[in-house]
Amino acid sequence: MCRTNWCGIRCRAFTHGFFRDAVRNGFNVSTGYRAEDINGVKQSELIERVLGQVKRTLEPFGVNVIQLGFVAPPRPPETVKSAIEAKIAATQLAERAENEKRQAIAEAAKTVEIARGQAQANELLTRSLSPTLVQWKQLEILQQRWNGQFPQVVGNGAMPLLNLNTK
Repeated sequence: MCRTNWCGIRCRAFTHGFFRDAVRNGFNVSTGYRAEDINGVKQSELIERVLGQVKRTLEPFGVNVIQLGFVAPPRPPETVKSAIEAKIAATQLAERAENEKRQAIAEAAKTVEIARGQAQANELLTRSLSPTLVQWKQLEILQQRWNGQFPQVVGNGAMPLLNLNTK
């Protein structure tokens, strides 16, 4: 753009006509970008492609374009904006569900390991049991509950725990 005002109308016609059309054509040629890409991570890639296209178009006219960019972020139509927001929400929901799934798997694995440990402990305890040990435990329990009196009646042929022959 010239720094003096002597070309006035010609400069304006160039920037608002030919140059603007060249930039628009550059965007039209650089297709393959989705709306969320243009407003997101691939915006700089798109600008670089359009800049290259504009440079190739204007170079024969002696115009060297150094930089190109958006004056303001692109404004997609409301339907596209709503679709992008819905897609982001769905993605976040899917990620949350995936995280909950991983957590449930981890909790299930923890429960299995606790049960496995308990089973091993029970197995060790079972192996250590003997009839003598069981009798000893029974005596221990009886000793804790005994009030110091012997039973008054003992049923059919049952042997009392202690032999009380007083001969």
